[in-house]
Amino acid sequence: MAKTKTLRLAMLRATTSFTSGFHGNPLEELLKAADAAKPDILVGPEFLFYNRWEKDESTPYTKRKKQEICEELAVKTKGILLIPGTFIWKKGKKLFNSAPVIFGGELKHEYLKYTDGGSCKIAEDHSLNYSAGDEGGLSFPWKGITIGLEICLDHYFGILGSRDAKTDLHLITSCGQDIYERSSTAREGGYAAICNGIRIGTNKVKMKITGKLFDWASENIKENADVYELEI
Repeated sequence: MAKTKTLRLAMLRATTSFTSGFHGNPLEELLKAADAAKPDILVGPEFLFYNRWEKDESTPYTKRKKQEICEELAVKTKGILLIPGTFIWKKGKKLFNSAPVIFGGELKHEYLKYTDGGSCKIAEDHSLNYSAGDEGGLSFPWKGITIGLEICLDHYFGILGSRDAKTDLHLITSCGQDIYERSSTAREGGYAAICNGIRIGTNKVKMKITGKLFDWASENIKENADVYELEI
């Protein structure tokens, strides 16, 4: 029987929306959660790096500004697998909604949302055109396990699952969705976890047991994050 290891998963407690984004400093919130929770993995919600009411160049972020923030996060969270929620950013007349994947002191992946789920409205508000990703979901290896990643509505439509992906941990950065058994890529004994910006208290983790997903209740709250101990 394969040995299991305990992973500490933290998910940010923050309220976001596609109409207004996040009213606060997302970088500071993530670093505070990383310091308080001491997680192996830290996840933020969709639209965390967007503020509808900011008037400077960073809303939506330019590609360069997004890269600068990711570089700062990478330097300050070297020992953590970080999915910092999603960035709303622009290049020319195109608007993107993407989730960076940061670990080992650098940006390793960046997943562009495949479906709409509010992104078109944001683009319209800023006289831009929403540019969807061309690859459904993301699956990648990390420390001997397989991680799956989806953004909100992509999970509802089972985008990653449609590729027959099987993961030890299926992460969803969201604003308003839930964990759907039909769309989960978690293997037997694996987990699905959602960081949900729709309101405080909607983050959750489920474990797959005998083909079904059940709530994983080992939860503690540390500062501004929900923390779960996962046996993988």
